[in-house]
Amino acid sequence: MKIKLLSSYRNGNGNVVFVYRVTGSKSQMNTYVEAQSEYLKYEDGDESKSPLFFTTNFAGNEGALVVTSTGKIVVDTTEQNKMASIMKQHAGTPLGDALATQLAAKMLGELSKATPVSASEKATPTSTVENAAENNLDAL
Repeated sequence: MKIKLLSSYRNGNGNVVFVYRVTGSKSQMNTYVEAQSEYLKYEDGDESKSPLFFTTNFAGNEGALVVTSTGKIVVDTTEQNKMASIMKQHAGTPLGDALATQLAAKMLGELSKATPVSASEKATPTSTVENAAENNLDAL
């Protein structure tokens, strides 16, 4: 199952909650719907749209979900776990410092170009002809 960031909000406790759209094969979606049971929510409250995944831990702009051996749906953190392991192995060394710097730059670079799906879908680009016309009117 794949997830893509839609939005975020603060819950009643003041915690940030990240909202993701879930997609996958029919079998994966059936597994997701069954696992979420009474907690299942759909995009715009419409069951014909994608189900949603909520988490207080940022899972990236895109990611994957996995099913645990107990049937729980969680974010696949395999890549983060590999990076954390390498960082731990080389902590306090020049290599560890270089890895930390590169990883931080990569993560910040990805976040800076992030646009939640809901914002990008709502954006309506204006053509350059329309922009030119607006600029000319402003000059008058």
